[in-house]
Amino acid sequence: MTAPEVQFERELEIFRTEAEGGTQFLYAYLAVHAAAARRKAVHRLLNDAPLFWNTCLAALQAASFMALGRIFDNDSDHNLSNLLRITQDHPEIFSKEALGRRKQGSNPERPDWLTEYLQSSYEPTARDFRRIRAHVRKRRKIYESNYRKIRHTPASYSSYLPFSAGCTMSCGNYSSTAANLYSDH
Repeated sequence: MTAPEVQFERELEIFRTEAEGGTQFLYAYLAVHAAAARRKAVHRLLNDAPLFWNTCLAALQAASFMALGRIFDNDSDHNLSNLLRITQDHPEIFSKEALGRRKQGSNPERPDWLTEYLQSSYEPTARDFRRIRAHVRKRRKIYESNYRKIRHTPASYSSYLPFSAGCTMSCGNYSSTAANLYSDH
């Protein structure tokens, strides 16, 4: 693999793990709230140890905000803009020739199926990359307007955590907007 391919693969894996982790944290947080909202017995059980559950939920929520920041903040070492910059600077990564090298791997002989596979493969165009950038801009605006300030003010996480003894189980805007951010990775 070429140096840009290695760099792209590394950044893509970092993005994948951040998006996957943030999604897991968010949906674990939402699942606890949903279970407690649906079942009074679960709600009572959670309220038997509210400090423990508030701590767990706050950690899940904070981890979700941190993952969002690592994905969208431009001052993060491995953010989505860096990944997109690699694709823009090195479109050859997505050529049929590069795909053929990756599919062939360490095989000294070209596999029989590879020629036909490459003929039917799609090479992205500059327009495709612009469309992806537009999609990312849209998601970044959601992050900037709703979560950036929260992410950079950790003490404010607790004000978004609607769980305490005797509370109603409502996740408000956090759940719907954050789910929207994580939904299209």
